[in-house]
Amino acid sequence: MDAAPELKIVSTLTLERYALNRQEFPVAAEAATYPFVYSTNDRTDLGRLLEQHYPDPKGVVTAWAQEFVPQKGIDTLELLATINAVIKRDFT
Repeated sequence: MDAAPELKIVSTLTLERYALNRQEFPVAAEAATYPFVYSTNDRTDLGRLLEQHYPDPKGVVTAWAQEFVPQKGIDTLELLATINAVIKRDFT
């Protein structure tokens, strides 16, 4: 048997992408506007998350977070979206 002058491998791949529907996250009526107070049941599970876990002696993180919250209430989902957008834009 003689050696072939060339080996040719041809592969074709077709990808189809589909956009996902935007997920809806229902927000309880009492939490629709920030600031809000957790229910007794939620406080049992989430209460420790209200505590600061790392020292911030100069208040840098606190001051940064307070920039997002006006004196009056703000829509909770709008607040979260704004914070996430700023983190994506500014954090390196």
